Amino acid sequence: MPRPRALETLLAYNTFDVVNLATLAALAYNLKLADTPFAESHRLAIPAPPPVPFEPDAATIARLREGLGWGAGIGYNPA
Repeated sequence: MPRPRALETLLAYNTFDVVNLATLAALAYNLKLADTPFAESHRLAIPAPPPVPFEPDAATIARLREGLGWGAGIGYNPA
């Protein structure tokens, strides 16, 4: 039985992971570059993340957390 909200949530999380990779790569590059004479001349701008067309579903996340015994601890906050 298809669960569209679960799929949307999975797509949202995977997309957030992917769009944040460019930011993480630029940050890592700049941190490593800071120890070289090229720190200013070769520094990369931190890219703005593109919009994510998917939205995690709070009810799906709560259901999964409860099913795993994680309760309402650290994680996605739908508020």
